[in-house]
Amino acid sequence: LASVAAGGAWFSNRHSASTTSTPAPAVAITATKSIAVMPLVNISRDTSDAYFAAGMTAEVTNALSRIPGLRVASGTESAARAQAASPIELAKALNANMVLVGTVQREGGRMRVTARLVNTADGFTVWSDMFERESKDVFKVQDDISNAIVAAISPELSGTPPTAATPAAAA
Repeated sequence: LASVAAGGAWFSNRHSASTTSTPAPAVAITATKSIAVMPLVNISRDTSDAYFAAGMTAEVTNALSRIPGLRVASGTESAARAQAASPIELAKALNANMVLVGTVQREGGRMRVTARLVNTADGFTVWSDMFERESKDVFKVQDDISNAIVAAISPELSGTPPTAATPAAAA
């Protein structure tokens, strides 16, 4: 019993110490912001490109999870519920303010990813873009595009205006 009480006291002190710490940096998400990343949909003629769509979903989710203060619904949670509801309904069920939806496709040696950031409160698209890359190195393509998406939508998620334009497609 004494060890339980000591553990409770430690937890209370740890919690109160964390609430009196310095505020988060201004670049961090200030309000409780959250996003659900829907599984990107493969719209290529070749159904074997579904692996690329799954990988892109995972990479975007991973990159978004690095933004301080942003809650990101896991890809598996989003995927498990994706069959049952529209993306907006699903995001609301996950208590997400925003939802990221998109498609992937391949044509010859090029991969194209189209992504949209939608506000779950009103259903309006707040950002959308298309990213196209040569498909020689799939991992590099996934890294480049996921980082470009995160860089582009970070201002929308934090409520700060963008500082510079993000190029949609690079060769």
